[in-house]
Amino acid sequence: MPIPTDDERIGSVVAGKYRIEELLGRGGMGSVFRATHTWTERQVALKFLHAEEARDPQIVKRFLREARAAAALRHPNAVDVLDMGEDPQAGVYMVLELLEGLTLSYALRLRGRLGYAETLKIMLPIMDALQAAHARGIVHRDIKPENIFLSKQSGVVVPKLLDFGIAKVQKADESSRTQAGLMIGTPT
Repeated sequence: MPIPTDDERIGSVVAGKYRIEELLGRGGMGSVFRATHTWTERQVALKFLHAEEARDPQIVKRFLREARAAAALRHPNAVDVLDMGEDPQAGVYMVLELLEGLTLSYALRLRGRLGYAETLKIMLPIMDALQAAHARGIVHRDIKPENIFLSKQSGVVVPKLLDFGIAKVQKADESSRTQAGLMIGTPT
Protein backbone atom coordinates (compact mmCIF):
# COMPACT_ATOMS: atom_id res chain seq x y z
CA MET A 1 0.00 0.00 0.00
CA PRO A 2 1.40 3.46 -0.88
CA ILE A 3 2.42 5.88 1.88
CA PRO A 4 -0.15 8.71 2.13
CA THR A 5 0.75 12.29 1.28
CA ASP A 6 0.83 14.90 4.03
CA ASP A 7 -2.61 16.20 2.97
CA GLU A 8 -4.06 12.67 2.97
CA ARG A 9 -2.87 12.12 6.54
CA ILE A 10 -5.05 14.91 8.02
CA GLY A 11 -8.05 13.36 9.80
CA SER A 12 -6.67 9.82 9.69
CA VAL A 13 -6.01 7.67 12.77
CA VAL A 14 -2.59 6.06 13.10
CA ALA A 15 -2.08 2.78 14.96
CA GLY A 16 -5.71 2.95 16.09
CA LYS A 17 -4.89 5.69 18.62
CA TYR A 18 -3.44 8.92 17.16
CA ARG A 19 -5.85 11.19 15.25
CA ILE A 20 -3.91 13.55 12.96
CA GLU A 21 -5.14 17.13 13.07
CA GLU A 22 -2.72 19.40 11.24
CA LEU A 23 0.68 19.63 9.60
CA LEU A 24 3.19 21.46 11.82
CA GLY A 25 6.20 21.34 9.54
CA ARG A 26 8.24 19.58 6.89
CA GLY A 27 11.92 18.79 6.98
CA GLY A 28 14.35 17.19 4.59
CA MET A 29 13.45 13.66 5.65
CA GLY A 30 9.93 13.87 7.03
CA SER A 31 6.91 15.75 8.28
CA VAL A 32 5.58 16.48 11.76
CA PHE A 33 1.88 16.71 12.61
CA ARG A 34 -0.19 17.76 15.60
CA ALA A 35 -2.20 14.73 16.71
CA THR A 36 -4.40 13.69 19.61
CA HIS A 37 -4.27 10.36 21.42
CA THR A 38 -7.85 9.12 21.02
CA TRP A 39 -8.12 7.64 24.54
CA THR A 40 -6.22 10.11 26.70
CA GLU A 41 -6.90 13.17 24.50
CA ARG A 42 -3.27 14.23 25.02
CA GLN A 43 -1.94 16.35 22.17
CA VAL A 44 1.30 15.03 20.69
CA ALA A 45 3.61 15.58 17.74
CA LEU A 46 3.60 12.72 15.23
CA LYS A 47 6.62 12.42 12.93
CA PHE A 48 6.66 10.45 9.66
CA LEU A 49 9.24 9.92 6.95
CA HIS A 50 8.47 11.28 3.49
CA ALA A 51 7.24 8.56 1.11
CA GLU A 52 10.54 8.43 -0.83
CA GLU A 53 12.57 7.96 2.36
CA ALA A 54 10.08 5.45 3.79
CA ARG A 55 10.92 3.10 0.89
CA ASP A 56 14.62 3.03 1.80
CA PRO A 57 15.36 0.39 4.49
CA GLN A 58 18.51 2.23 5.64
CA ILE A 59 16.60 5.48 6.19
CA VAL A 60 13.82 3.63 8.04
CA LYS A 61 16.48 1.99 10.22
CA ARG A 62 17.99 5.44 10.96
CA PHE A 63 14.54 6.88 11.78
CA LEU A 64 13.88 4.09 14.27
CA ARG A 65 17.38 4.56 15.71
CA GLU A 66 16.55 8.25 16.24
CA ALA A 67 13.40 7.26 18.13
CA ARG A 68 15.25 4.77 20.32
CA ALA A 69 18.16 7.15 21.00
CA ALA A 70 15.88 10.04 21.93
CA ALA A 71 13.62 7.77 24.03
CA ALA A 72 16.65 6.54 26.00
CA LEU A 73 17.61 10.10 26.83
CA ARG A 74 15.38 11.37 29.58
CA HIS A 75 16.37 14.97 30.11
CA PRO A 76 14.28 18.14 30.60
CA ASN A 77 16.12 19.81 27.71
CA ALA A 78 15.73 17.00 25.16
CA VAL A 79 12.48 16.32 23.33
CA ASP A 80 10.64 13.38 24.91
CA VAL A 81 9.81 10.42 22.65
CA LEU A 82 6.57 8.88 23.90
CA ASP A 83 5.96 6.07 21.40
CA MET A 84 7.01 4.70 18.03
CA GLY A 85 5.84 2.01 15.69
CA GLU A 86 4.72 1.02 12.26
CA ASP A 87 1.20 1.34 10.91
CA PRO A 88 0.30 -0.69 7.79
CA GLN A 89 -1.34 2.35 6.13
CA ALA A 90 0.82 5.18 7.50
CA GLY A 91 4.30 3.64 7.69
CA VAL A 92 6.81 4.12 10.53
CA TYR A 93 6.08 6.88 12.97
CA MET A 94 7.45 8.51 16.09
CA VAL A 95 5.34 10.18 18.79
CA LEU A 96 6.94 13.14 20.54
CA GLU A 97 5.87 15.54 23.23
CA LEU A 98 4.09 18.48 21.61
CA LEU A 99 6.13 21.63 22.10
CA GLU A 100 4.73 25.15 21.89
CA GLY A 101 7.15 27.86 20.85
CA LEU A 102 9.65 28.28 18.02
CA THR A 103 13.03 27.07 16.85
CA LEU A 104 16.14 29.03 17.71
CA SER A 105 16.63 29.47 13.96
CA TYR A 106 13.26 31.18 13.61
CA ALA A 107 13.85 33.31 16.72
CA LEU A 108 17.15 34.51 15.24
CA ARG A 109 15.41 35.44 11.96
CA LEU A 110 12.76 37.39 13.88
CA ARG A 111 14.99 39.16 16.40
CA GLY A 112 18.50 39.02 15.04
CA ARG A 113 21.53 38.37 17.15
CA LEU A 114 21.09 37.38 20.80
CA GLY A 115 23.02 38.91 23.69
CA TYR A 116 25.48 36.91 25.77
CA ALA A 117 23.15 36.39 28.74
CA GLU A 118 20.29 35.17 26.55
CA THR A 119 22.62 32.91 24.58
CA LEU A 120 23.87 31.32 27.81
CA LYS A 121 20.28 30.79 29.06
CA ILE A 122 19.64 28.75 25.90
CA MET A 123 22.95 27.00 25.35
CA LEU A 124 23.85 25.91 28.89
CA PRO A 125 20.74 23.69 29.21
CA ILE A 126 21.34 22.34 25.67
CA MET A 127 24.94 21.54 26.61
CA ASP A 128 23.65 19.76 29.71
CA ALA A 129 21.33 17.66 27.51
CA LEU A 130 24.27 16.87 25.21
CA GLN A 131 26.39 15.81 28.18
CA ALA A 132 23.59 13.49 29.31
CA ALA A 133 23.38 12.07 25.76
CA HIS A 134 27.14 11.55 25.63
CA ALA A 135 27.02 9.76 29.00
CA ARG A 136 24.60 7.28 27.37
CA GLY A 137 26.84 6.86 24.31
CA ILE A 138 24.66 9.05 22.06
CA VAL A 139 26.41 11.61 19.83
CA HIS A 140 23.89 14.00 18.22
CA ARG A 141 26.06 15.06 15.21
CA ASP A 142 23.73 17.83 13.97
CA ILE A 143 23.63 20.68 16.48
CA LYS A 144 22.26 23.77 14.74
CA PRO A 145 19.64 26.46 15.47
CA GLU A 146 16.97 24.45 13.59
CA ASN A 147 17.42 21.59 16.08
CA ILE A 148 17.07 23.74 19.20
CA PHE A 149 13.49 24.54 20.16
CA LEU A 150 12.53 27.36 22.52
CA SER A 151 9.55 25.74 24.20
CA LYS A 152 7.12 27.89 26.18
CA GLN A 153 6.09 26.08 29.36
CA SER A 154 3.93 28.03 31.82
CA GLY A 155 5.34 31.29 30.46
CA VAL A 156 8.97 30.18 30.82
CA VAL A 157 11.25 29.40 27.86
CA VAL A 158 12.73 25.89 28.12
CA PRO A 159 15.30 25.08 25.41
CA LYS A 160 14.87 21.58 23.96
CA LEU A 161 17.27 19.60 21.79
CA LEU A 162 15.50 18.05 18.77
CA ASP A 163 16.19 15.66 15.91
CA PHE A 164 18.43 12.76 16.79
CA GLY A 165 18.03 11.52 13.18
CA ILE A 166 21.75 11.15 12.48
CA ALA A 167 22.80 10.44 16.05
CA LYS A 168 25.41 7.80 16.58
CA VAL A 169 24.65 5.39 19.38
CA GLN A 170 27.99 4.06 20.45
CA LYS A 171 28.63 0.99 22.53
CA ALA A 172 31.41 1.22 25.11
CA ASP A 173 33.78 -0.98 23.08
CA GLU A 174 33.29 0.82 19.72
CA SER A 175 35.63 3.31 18.08
CA SER A 176 34.30 6.86 18.00
CA ARG A 177 35.56 7.64 14.50
CA THR A 178 33.23 8.41 11.62
CA GLN A 179 34.00 6.69 8.31
CA ALA A 180 36.51 8.71 6.23
CA GLY A 181 34.84 10.71 3.47
CA LEU A 182 31.39 10.39 5.03
CA MET A 183 29.61 13.71 5.61
CA ILE A 184 27.24 13.73 8.58
CA GLY A 185 25.06 16.62 9.71
CA THR A 186 24.57 20.02 8.18
CA PRO A 187 27.86 21.29 6.73
CA THR A 188 26.88 24.97 6.99
